[in-house]
Amino acid sequence: MATACKPLLVGFLIVAGAVVTAESSSDANLTVVNDCEYPVWPKIIPNDGYSPISTNTARLDSRGVASFRIPGSPGAAWSGQVMARTGCAVETPEGPSRCASGEALPATVVQLQAHAYGRADMAVYSVSLSGGFNVPATVTPHAFPRGSVCPVLGCTEDLNPGCPQGRRVVTAAGAVIACRSDPAAGGYFKQRCPKTLTGSGDSVDVDQRCVAPAELKVIFCPRTMVTTAGADGDDGTGLIRAAFAEA
Repeated sequence: MATACKPLLVGFLIVAGAVVTAESSSDANLTVVNDCEYPVWPKIIPNDGYSPISTNTARLDSRGVASFRIPGSPGAAWSGQVMARTGCAVETPEGPSRCASGEALPATVVQLQAHAYGRADMAVYSVSLSGGFNVPATVTPHAFPRGSVCPVLGCTEDLNPGCPQGRRVVTAAGAVIACRSDPAAGGYFKQRCPKTLTGSGDSVDVDQRCVAPAELKVIFCPRTMVTTAGADGDDGTGLIRAAFAEA
């Protein structure tokens, strides 16, 4: 079985991570939201050398939410990946099986790192389509300090219907449920979703990190994304101004 794509950034990145000050120990908070019109089974995979934070047994129906904690301390990073499994035919106490997409590539991969660069207050994050696409996904930092610049990153569009011929993953009924990546698909991905990483050496035009967010939120099938992310002028309530309209 294929595995999720390797991180693309030096020092790497997750899913939703949060930390407080660099001087004190802090757990990272990860929230996963399903705004799809169908169930998803989140799959959270730690990168090599890091501990699991989920049993990967949860099912999120439409509008469902799940929260996870990443234990951490100053200088102790955690990094991993988050994917959405769809169309899982069998559910057991050990988790779902026979999933139509997301169990392996091609899949949308959220990449995250908490306590990055030796700082307890640093979270680094991205959404990668370098291994393909199955579900729209974004990462939104929340409740970061005034003056921090913490952009929303990811893809809000369903790229499956327009997937180039020959790269489509289809069901027996002919429905497109995932799109494999190749140079042609990479161009298609980047044109439709410029705030994602679509191949080796790719980048986005905003920073892919946030200082001291209290929460990192991964949203599958987000409804709206404001692309001018930043916290300048935050009203002090801890609510990010540039976030999803209905997140």
